[in-house]
Amino acid sequence: MDAKSPARQVLFISAGSSHSVALLSGNIVCSWGRGEDGQLGHGNVEDQLIPTLLSALNNAGIVSLVCGADHTTAYSESELQVYSWGWGDFGRLGHGNSSDVFTPQPIKALQGIMIKQIACGDSHCLAVTMDGQVQSWGRNQNGQLGLGTTEDSLVPQKIQAFQGIPVKMIAAGAEHTAAVTQDGELYGWGWGRYGNLGLGDRNDRLIPEKVSSINGIKMVLVACGWRHTITVSSSGSLYTCGWSKYGQLGHGDFEDHLVPHQVEALKNNSMSQISGGWRHTMALTSDGKLYGWGWNKFGQVGVGDDSDHCSPVQVKFPDEQKVINISCGWRHTLAVTERKNIFSWGRGTSGQLGHGDTLDRNTPKMIEVLSADGSACKQIDSSKIEEVSGKVSVSPSERYAIVPDEKVTNQPASPVKGNGNDANVPGNDAKQHKMVEKSGAKHYQQSGYPSMDVSLELGHQHNGSSKFTDDDGRSKRTGNVWTSSAHIITAVIGSGVLSLAWAIGQLGWIAGPVVMFLFSFVTYYTSSLLADCYRSGDPITGKRNYSYMDAVHAYLGGFKVKVCGWIQYLNLFGVAIGYTIAASISMMAIERSNCFHKNGDDSPCPASSNMYMIIFGVTEIIFSQIPDFDQIWWLSIVAAVMSFTYSSIGLALGIVQVIANGGVKGSLTGISIGSVTQMQKIWRSLQAFGDIAFAYSYSMILIEIQDTIKSPPPSESKVMKKATLISVGVTTLFYLLCGCTGYAAFGDLAPGNLLTGFGFFNPYWLLDIANAAIVIHLVGAYQVYCQPLFAFIEKWAIQKWPDSEFISREITLGPFKLNLFRLIWRSIFVVITTVISMLLPFFNDVVGLLGALGFWPLTVYFPIEMYIVQKKVEKWSTKWVCLQILSLACLGITIAAAAGSIAGVITDLQVYKPF
Repeated sequence: MDAKSPARQVLFISAGSSHSVALLSGNIVCSWGRGEDGQLGHGNVEDQLIPTLLSALNNAGIVSLVCGADHTTAYSESELQVYSWGWGDFGRLGHGNSSDVFTPQPIKALQGIMIKQIACGDSHCLAVTMDGQVQSWGRNQNGQLGLGTTEDSLVPQKIQAFQGIPVKMIAAGAEHTAAVTQDGELYGWGWGRYGNLGLGDRNDRLIPEKVSSINGIKMVLVACGWRHTITVSSSGSLYTCGWSKYGQLGHGDFEDHLVPHQVEALKNNSMSQISGGWRHTMALTSDGKLYGWGWNKFGQVGVGDDSDHCSPVQVKFPDEQKVINISCGWRHTLAVTERKNIFSWGRGTSGQLGHGDTLDRNTPKMIEVLSADGSACKQIDSSKIEEVSGKVSVSPSERYAIVPDEKVTNQPASPVKGNGNDANVPGNDAKQHKMVEKSGAKHYQQSGYPSMDVSLELGHQHNGSSKFTDDDGRSKRTGNVWTSSAHIITAVIGSGVLSLAWAIGQLGWIAGPVVMFLFSFVTYYTSSLLADCYRSGDPITGKRNYSYMDAVHAYLGGFKVKVCGWIQYLNLFGVAIGYTIAASISMMAIERSNCFHKNGDDSPCPASSNMYMIIFGVTEIIFSQIPDFDQIWWLSIVAAVMSFTYSSIGLALGIVQVIANGGVKGSLTGISIGSVTQMQKIWRSLQAFGDIAFAYSYSMILIEIQDTIKSPPPSESKVMKKATLISVGVTTLFYLLCGCTGYAAFGDLAPGNLLTGFGFFNPYWLLDIANAAIVIHLVGAYQVYCQPLFAFIEKWAIQKWPDSEFISREITLGPFKLNLFRLIWRSIFVVITTVISMLLPFFNDVVGLLGALGFWPLTVYFPIEMYIVQKKVEKWSTKWVCLQILSLACLGITIAAAAGSIAGVITDLQVYKPF
C-alpha cells in the first residue's frame, strides 16, 4: 500500500504464540511476527518484523480474526466462510488433514454457516454459530473438543452436549475450553489438572460440564489462558480459576483455585474485556483502563518491569489514552486505544510487536504504521504470495522429511507447543518419558538383563605362569569387598534413578519408600542366593561359573538354559529400543533447554524425537561395524563418569528446588484421585513397581563381578554377600535421596525424568551437560548390550551356512575389514529398533515393562532355582516352600507391573499418531 492509499483504522487485533494479526477498516487484514509455520498467510515461512497486508484476503470481506498458537482463522460474513492457515498438525485447521497451509484456505465443513465467534487454543478451535451451536476441531487428547472422546478431529464436529443450550461465547486454552451460554451459565471441559475448568477438582472432562459453584451469578464474558480461565459477570465483576504459579489469577497469591473466585483488587471496577496469555492476564475496565498481572519475564504485563505480579497493576499509555481492545499472545500483548492507535509490548523475538525489530519491551509502544497518530495504515506493504514448492499446503512428511512426532510428550516429543516447564503439560505433552538407564557390566554371557551402562571390563586373559594364574589357569584375581561394591554401585546407579521421583509420586510418601525397601531386600536376598551359586559343588574348590548363563547351564541345564537365553536376548532387543528412545529424549532436551534459555521457560520450543532417533540409529550402525567395540577398556571409565555426572546433577537440582520451594511437597498416598482417575491411579502405581524393579536389576552381572574377587579364603560367596549388602544399602540410600528429593520438589507434578521432563529449567548449561552425559553413556551402552546378540546371530549363521562367502568373507578396506553379512544384519537390526522406537516412543512404559519382565525370571526365579539345586533344598521343606512363596509373590508383582506398563502403552497409543 503506497502513500496515496486511504487512511484506515485498526478495528480488531489478535495475538498468537509469536505472531499478531489486525483487521483494518475496509475488511483489510494484516499480519506480522513469526511465519515459520505459515501462520502469517503470506505464502512463505518468513518472519515479518512489521505489519504486512495479507493480500490473499483483500476481497474476502473478513469481519473477524483469531490467532491460535501457530495458526490463524478468519471469518467472511459476506461469503459465510471460515478461512484458516498455518501449522496444521492434529487437524487444527479443519481441512480434513494435518498439512500446514501457507495461505488462507476455506474450511469446507463450515461453508454457508453464519458464525458468531471463533476461538482458538494451542491445537484446537471452536466456532459458535448464530443460533448458539458449537463446532469444534483439532487436537483432543484431553477432551477439549467436548465430543465425549479423546480422538482428534480433522474437521469441525458439532458438540452434541449443547443441543438445546444456546452458547453465547467460547474460549480456548491450551488443552481446555470454556463457554458462557445465553443464560449466563459457565461451562468447562478438557484438561483440568490445575482446576482451570472451575469444577472444583483437577479431573479432565470429555464433554462440557456446568460450573455449579457460581450458581446465581450470570456470566457474560469468558477467556482462557494457557492453564487458567477468566470470566466476567453481568455486574462487571472479574472471576478467575486454575493455575496461578506466576500469579496469573490476580488474587494476591500464587495458589491454584479450583473454582472461580472474584478478583478482589478489581471489585470496584466493571470489566468490559478480558484476555489470557500463556501465564499472564489482561483486563479492560468499562472506562478504558487496562490492568495486567501474572508472568512478566519479557515485560508482557506492560508495567515497566520484568517482575511477576500476583495482583492487577494498571498499564499506562501516553496521554492517558483509553483502551478499547486487547489481546494477549503467549508472551506479548496488543491493545487498541480510542484514538485508534495500536500498542504492543512483551516478547519481540520474532517481530510480533511490529516495530521492525526483535526487541522485548516492558511498556506499551505504538506501532507507527498502524496507528492513527502514525501513518494511519497508509504505508503498509502487501504480501506477495509465494506458494511453497508451488503449493498452498505442505504435508508433515513433505515439510519435515520425518513426520513430527504427535505424541505429547512428554515433551513434548511432539511438535505441540507445550509448556516445557511442567512435566504434566496437558495430556502429558510433556509426558515425560523417563527412559534412560543404568550402568552395567559387559560380557557376552552377562548380556541378558540390561543393567544400563557401558562396560565394566571384567574379562580375563589366560596367563601360563602359575604365579599369575588361578586354579583354572585364568589371570590372578585381585578383587575384594570394596572393589566388588564399587563395581555393583557403578553398574546399578545410572539414569534410571531419574525416574524414581515419578515412581514415588505415584505411590506416595508411605508406599513409595516401603516399596523401594522391599525391592532392595528382595534384590539383596536373591543376589545372596546367586552368590552361593558361583562355584558348582564345594564353595571353596568347586568349578567356577564365569557368567550368569554358565551358572544356569551348570545347575539347571536343558530347556531352562534355552528359556533363560531367549529371555536375555529379548531383553537386549527391548533395551536397544529403550536406549534409542532415551538418547533421543536427551538430545531433544538439550535443544529445548537452549530454546527455553533463549526464549523463556514458557516458550513452545517444539521438537521432534524422530530426527534424533535417526541420528542415534546412524551412529549405532557405524559403531556396530567396529569389531569388539564393547570390549574397549575405557568404556567402563566413561560409563562411571557419565553416570555419576547426570545422577548427581539430578539429585543436586532436586535439593535446590526443595530449598527454593521452602517446603516439602507430595502426599502420603501419592498422586490423588482427581488428578488422575481411579483406574489410572492403579495402573500408574503398578507401572511404578516396574520402574523401581528396573532400577534395581543387576543380577545378570553379579557373577561376573564375583569372578573378579581374589581366590579364597574367604570364599568368594562370603565376600560377595558383604559387597552386595554394602552396595544395595548405598544404592537404596542414593535412590531414596534422588526419588524422595524429586518428589519433595515437585509433588504430584514430578516429571518422569528430572533432566528431560523439564522439572528444571536452569542453569540450562548444567542440564545440557547432564543430558549430553546421558547420550554419551547410551551410545556405548547400546553396543555393549547389542554386540553379544550380534555375535550370537553371526555365530549361528556361520554354523548354519559354513560355506557361504556372503556370511564368512571379509573384505579389506585399508585398515578396516568389512563383512557384508555383518553390515547388512546389524544395520537391519538398528533400523528395526529405530523404527519401533518411533512407533512407540513411550519410555516410561518401556522401562516399566522391561523392569517387570526381567525382574521375576532373572532376579528371582533362576537364582532361587539354582540355589535349591546347589544347596540340595528338599522339596516341600519349610525353606523350599518359603522360597517358592517368594518366587510366586514376585511373579505376581511382575505380572501386575507388566499389566500397568502395557496399560500405559495402550493409553498412549490412543492419543499418539506415529509419523
